[in-house]
Amino acid sequence: MEPFELVRLTQLMSMTRGRRDVVVGVLDGPVDSDVLGTAHAGSVLTPATAVADGRGFVPGPACRHGTLIASMLVAPSTSRMAPICPDVTLLIKPVFRERSMDDPRLAYATPDDVAAAIVEAADAGATIINLSAAIDRPGVGQERELQLSLAHAASRGTIVVVAAGNQASVGGTALTGHPWVIPVIGYTRDGRPAGYSNLGACIGRRGLGAASERICGLGPGGRPVTASGTSLATVFVTGAIALLRSLFPDASVAEVKHATISGSPRRTGVTPPLLDGWRSYQLLAAMRAGLRKVTR
Repeated sequence: MEPFELVRLTQLMSMTRGRRDVVVGVLDGPVDSDVLGTAHAGSVLTPATAVADGRGFVPGPACRHGTLIASMLVAPSTSRMAPICPDVTLLIKPVFRERSMDDPRLAYATPDDVAAAIVEAADAGATIINLSAAIDRPGVGQERELQLSLAHAASRGTIVVVAAGNQASVGGTALTGHPWVIPVIGYTRDGRPAGYSNLGACIGRRGLGAASERICGLGPGGRPVTASGTSLATVFVTGAIALLRSLFPDASVAEVKHATISGSPRRTGVTPPLLDGWRSYQLLAAMRAGLRKVTR
């Protein structure tokens, strides 16, 4: 099954391309702004980062990852995949750090960088934060800073969507365990949880799943890229929320978040259900219709 069909986003994407006042904070690697098209040139806050590989300077792993994630949201359509919400505004906050090609940690994020970027994105008006970064295990003080940054995002009404991770482990982290966060696992094309996805009680209770296998997008220079992992699944959930916010601009943050999570079947265990974008739309439409009746 195709990714958009798996998470039932096709109809929503036909109803709206998103709105400029819906701001998606992308906390990932640097982004090659040329790939996103002229409409998004002003959205990108930092240029693409390059690392030396012995043949001159080329975009590093962090830039390749960040560009792929951003392209799934807003890049011009290609024959391989359409962008989910091309008319939203992107707020690029790089948190991945590039390393030289002989460093085993080619791209990584520190807890301090992630906490600071969450606060900065929320203060800059992000409607949603998409966080695909795997971070180093935080110390006690760093974990508290992460928790405070997420609480700050909640106070600002900024929904935070986080990749569950690809270590095939059971448990949680300071990010996926926070009550404000929507953690996301990967699903295969035939609708089964991907074996590499991290799972856990908090993930199963508040999270969602989305397509994560052989996802197409663009890398630096506009090169076609196909990749797998929970970071790709996260983009579908972020995109769904952006579409819902665009279709229902007067809905509250709580209503949009509730509809997104509750649009999927009842939850049991450590595995969250698949995102159902169309069901989430129907729930939110019913909520808004009921509210209009009450206020007449």
